[in-house]
Amino acid sequence: MTSFTNKVVVITGGNSGIGLATAQAFAKDGAK
Repeated sequence: MTSFTNKVVVITGGNSGIGLATAQAFAKDGAK
């Protein structure tokens, strides 16, 4: 998988559902 360490990721709809899960997954991979 691509490394997202120190990368900025913008996710809309990150308060719940799939947006939240996506945000958590990116954060786990080191994204800001």
